[in-house]
Amino acid sequence: MTCKVIRVYADSTNVGIQKIENEIFNLEQNIPNPLSNQTTIYYTAPNNTKVIFKVTDIFGKEVMLQKLIANGTRNEININTSHFNSGIYFYSIEYLDKRLVKRMAVIK
Repeated sequence: MTCKVIRVYADSTNVGIQKIENEIFNLEQNIPNPLSNQTTIYYTAPNNTKVIFKVTDIFGKEVMLQKLIANGTRNEININTSHFNSGIYFYSIEYLDKRLVKRMAVIK
């Protein structure tokens, strides 16, 4: 019997699936991080695909949801966080049955 070994690497700058069936799917770290009132997040997904972007608090409560259409290149989303409390939040992007997640810190 043979076993396949799958290695998953994660570090503070690059976590998640970057390639799915020859299609680029990537989520970058928000800029700036930590932040106070506004942040920019870049993502890449195949051309004309629908993606779901979510922000949740540390307890899993959804604080933001947007449905977006990717253009096949590097896309950006700007988030106004002035109504967020200070703390750790997780943002994610979903495409098909895959989800990439990153963490951001809001400091007021």
